[in-house]
Parts: sequence; structure tokens; C-alpha cells
Amino acid sequence: MEYDFYKFSPSEFERLVQSLYQNILGDESIVFGLGPDGGRELTCRYHDQYTVVQAKYKMRDSKTGDKYAWVEKSFKGEMAKFIEQPHIKKPEHYIFVTNCILSAVETIGGRDKIEYLKQRYLYIIPKITIISYDELCALITNNYDVRIAFQHHLFQPGDLLEKFGCKLGKDANSLILFEKEIRVKNQHLRQIYLGKNPILAIDFGTSYSTVAVMKPNGFMDFVPNYAGDILIPSTVTFFREGKFIVGHSPFKYVKTNSLVTVSNVKRSLGSKQQYNIFQQLYSPEQIATLIIKSLKLNAEEIYGTEFFNVLVSKPANFNLLQTKCLRESFEEAGLKVVRIIDEGTAASSTFAKHSEYIAGEELNTIVAIDLGGGTFDISVLEIQDNVYDTKRVFGDNNLGGFDFDEAILAYVKNYMNQQFPMILIEDYSAYLYEAERVKKILSKAETATFIIQDLQNQNGNLIDLKIEITRTLFSKITENQNRKIKDYLKNIFFKSGSDSKISKIILSGQGSKIFTVREAVESVFQGIEIIDEFCENAVTIGNAEHAGILQGFCNQILVLNVFNSAITVATSTKEGRLSGFKEISVDSVENGYRENLFKPTSTLPVYSNETFVVQHKTAKQKCRIHLFETSISDNVEYDLIHVDIPLHIGANHIKIITDINVNSQIKIKVCNEALEFSKIINLN
Repeated sequence: MEYDFYKFSPSEFERLVQSLYQNILGDESIVFGLGPDGGRELTCRYHDQYTVVQAKYKMRDSKTGDKYAWVEKSFKGEMAKFIEQPHIKKPEHYIFVTNCILSAVETIGGRDKIEYLKQRYLYIIPKITIISYDELCALITNNYDVRIAFQHHLFQPGDLLEKFGCKLGKDANSLILFEKEIRVKNQHLRQIYLGKNPILAIDFGTSYSTVAVMKPNGFMDFVPNYAGDILIPSTVTFFREGKFIVGHSPFKYVKTNSLVTVSNVKRSLGSKQQYNIFQQLYSPEQIATLIIKSLKLNAEEIYGTEFFNVLVSKPANFNLLQTKCLRESFEEAGLKVVRIIDEGTAASSTFAKHSEYIAGEELNTIVAIDLGGGTFDISVLEIQDNVYDTKRVFGDNNLGGFDFDEAILAYVKNYMNQQFPMILIEDYSAYLYEAERVKKILSKAETATFIIQDLQNQNGNLIDLKIEITRTLFSKITENQNRKIKDYLKNIFFKSGSDSKISKIILSGQGSKIFTVREAVESVFQGIEIIDEFCENAVTIGNAEHAGILQGFCNQILVLNVFNSAITVATSTKEGRLSGFKEISVDSVENGYRENLFKPTSTLPVYSNETFVVQHKTAKQKCRIHLFETSISDNVEYDLIHVDIPLHIGANHIKIITDINVNSQIKIKVCNEALEFSKIINLN
């Protein structure tokens, strides 16, 4: 690969050579700064061989021509220092690096002269290496770290960044590489003091993510990406060469031979799913980490400060494994999670911004409905005297705005199979993009046209696919999704945990703008006022306000979250045989008995201390404790862990202490004090 060194200054070229040979020669090398350093860029003692590296930069406006005369003069000048100044220690190996182009040996005019020149000075230095333009290019290409560090100087038209820049609508010189992420450089700094150890507030969404910070004056600041967008697509676009771009809308559903976009990873957290990207496997957690790290960098570039702390929201129905994976993705991105709150609870903070709300006036029961790209959450809260008391949260991690897009896509596929059976489509990424566009239009208009241009039929002719989709047709296409949402909304009345009359409905998430969703809400909650002015960013606003509270920037409100699962315990003395406790003999109980360690949907933090009695008649016996997590929303059971507890003859008092902190992190202690047995279990 060729590079254009004309963009360098002499000092930048010296730093390039220093970095390159430090990479080649290793940690034993010593790099000199600019100034009176004896005319050297780097020294190294390797295997008892003392090496000196010298850089000489030639300003030029062309890569053509033989520059031997300039190299000869510069090289002789350096050799003269060793001859005229005997006190300078002479190296065993002298490496002279230049950006000059030397003609090939066959042309008689560059390489051959260099070899003769070196021979004249071997009596001073036993080994001399002269590196010119083409050899320097090869060294840079083979040293990835150095190439990345200096890429904003090195890459030129036709190189990878130039091609990527065209796809991004950016000049290659405006791009930088951070590790393998292609980013736009020179973000505008905001001269804002954020206090000591500022906290980022991130709503990591299935389709879009948003980031905010709370300033010391109590006002919130959204953090945009390079294009100024606040809603940043939760996507990673990989190029075959190994580089990637985060959050670029035009690539949201793109899949070609040269690039692949991964999206909607949030609902796959905690699964065993793998994404095969150009023969390299990525887990959903790894993709999430790339997105989160990019969001973190956006904030650091804009505010000129490092961020180490983050406040995160999660879907109400995330189980312990999914929550753990979400937390670990943030930690892998270099952020400590100081608080996790449910998305619906976060969105409820916008209630206080409603013009009719007067703090502390009366008890208000509100329902926060959050339909994002991939998850559906409902939170029921009682608000009074700046206390936000969450009574119940439930939802569906497999229901979101993306499912409406896929319903449209299924209809289009069926339509094409009937109308154009000879047209084979392997990649429907463009169709998904168009389905999302149609869905958004129908939230405001009665009809929308689904358009895909230039499809090739069996005769080789190009045709345009146009399907008129009305609101009536959309309602029919998405009937299954609409029914699920309506069923969840109806369940609020007997699952809410609150006896108060519902005061307001808060809508959040882009999916809540879908007209069929709005119709479902209005039909279930007739006559109840709907607050929908913060749909896209209600969760982020809530996250930022809670971050501000933790930092002391905002008025104190108390947010009481709930633990949305049941932790169930059972015992077994024989394989496959489960039994309950509470004065029950383990030798004679029926299978299938369960006992909750604490009341489901308990307010966080949760502490319980339960003692169970196990009667046993024979010696040398153990009781196996099984712990399960049961989702309150759908009653799905997840096997967590088992512990074998030693028993003695007679009544065994088994103590189980459960401690769940505000971030839903669980510590359980199991004891049989009579036998001095104790075990602590951290579940996430």
C-alpha cells in the first residue's frame, strides 16, 4: 500500500518513525523527544547490539523522480557527526529512514548508488540500513498499531478510509480510527463543567439509543453523535476489512458482500445467539459493548472529559441473566453502572414536567407505557410528595416497534410471491428499511406507499414495486401485535397492585406513536389524559434526572423501584424429586412444591430472612437447595443454582437470607448453623 507523506511536517514524520521502530524493536527501545538529542530518534540495545534510528524528512510535492542526491547529502552529514565527534558512541546498527523515492537498481540511479555509499562507512558502523519510500510504506502496512495512530496523515484517495468516507458522506481527512471504529473527528467541544465524576445517562434501546448528562445547574444536556442526531441507531456496520461504524442510519438494514449491519441486539442479550460477521463470531453482548463504547466516546469528545460512571435503564421484564449481561456490556465499555432502573419507571419522571402537575398536592396513580423498538414495558406508579412508588412493572421482551416492521415485511413477501413469483430476493434489508418508513408515515397519514425500485424480472427488465398500504390494511397486517398490546393493557386493572384510580397515562418509546397502539391505549383507558410529548426521549430524561439526583444537582425525589421476579426455593434429596420446606419431611413430600423467598414485586432494596425446617431420619444425608427465578409477566421459570446442604438426624433449621440491592443484584446466604454450614451465593 502507498502512503502520502507530503501531509506530514518534519516533527510528525520523526514521531512516525519513532513509533514504527518502537513497535518493531520492542520495549527496550528508548524514544527521544524533539530537540538536541544527538540527531537520533530512537536507540535500542537488543541482544547486545546497540541500534540507532535516524529520520530525515524531505519536503516534496511529487512522489516521482530520483531523490538520491538529497539522501546522499543528508546521510553523509550524519556520518560526519560520528567521524568528527569521537565521543559520540557508535552503534553496531544504524538505521537511516527517509521518505525519499529511490529508483530501482535496474534503472541505475538510486538503489545501486545507496549500496556503494553504505560500503564507504562500514569501517565506522558495521551494519547500516537505509529505508526509503517504498520500504517505509511496507513497514507501515505491516505494523497495524502505528498505521492506525497516524492514519489521518497516511490514508489517501483510493484507500479504505476514503471508501468508507464516501459511504458516510465524509472526506477521508475528517475520519479517524479508534481501535477499529471509524469515527468523525473534530467534534465541537461544549465548555460545560459537569462536576466531579460525572454520570452519563444512557437509554440503550433495541432500535435507537440516547445519551444525556445532567449539568450542575439542574438542566439536562442531550449528547448527539457526529451528525448532531440525538436518536442514535443501535447498529454496528462491519466492513469486510474489519473496520466498523456505529449508529449510521443509512446502513441500518444493509447487508452486502462488503458490509454487514447488525441491529436489534438488545432483546438477544443473555442468549446463546452468535453473529457470523465475515467468518468472525460476535455475541450480542460484544455488539452491545461496541455501541456503548461509541456512545461513551461521543460524550467524551463533546465535553472534553472522561466518563467512568453511568446510570442505565432496562426493560421491566429483563430476567437476572439479561440484566447481568446488560451491566457487563457497559462495564466492558469502561463504565461503572451506578444505578439500574426500569424503563417505565424512568419515563414516569416526565409526569412532573406536565403543566398541570403540582408536587405533593394529592396522590396520583399513573401508568407509564413504553413501547420501544424491541421491548414493551408497563409500569404502574403512585406519586405523592415527590415520592415515585412503583407498584408493578410487567411487559414483553419480544414485542416492539420492530415487530410491526416485520409484519409489514411478511405481507410484502407474500404479495411478491403472488405477483412476481419469478423474482427471487435473498436480502430483504432494504425492505425492512422501507417497512419502517411506511409505519412512521401511517402514524400521521391515512395511506402510505411501500416502494422498492429497480427489481429485475425474469425477462431482465427493471420494474418498481409499489404497494399501497392503508391504515385499515396496516391494522389487519399487525393484528397479532395489536392484540398482545391490548391484552397487556387490560391486565393492568388486576395486576397493578394499586387501588387508586388512574390519573394519567404516559407514553414513551417511538413505538407508542404507532396509531394502532394509540388506539389501543385510548380504548382501554377511556377518558384518561394521555401525556405523549416526550415519546422518543422520556426514558433518557428520567435517567438524566436520576443521575442528577445522585450527583446532588436536582431536587430530591424518592424513586422506589420493584424487583419484578420471584425467587423460588425448593429441595431435593433424590434425583428429580423436589419438595418444599416448612415442617415437611423430605422423605415423604409430593413433587413440584415451591416456596417464594419474599413477596413478588417487592420494593427495592429487598431483605428477607426465612428459616425452614427439614425433618430427616437417617444420618449422612444432604438436602439439595434449588433456586429459581420466575418472571411475573409470563410465569417463565429460569433455573439459577443449586446448593447441597448437610443434614443431621431430626429437625434441621435451614436459614436462607436474601439481600437484593437497588440495582437488582442478589446475594443469598444459606446456613445450617447446627452443622456450622454456610454458603454465600451471588446470583448476578
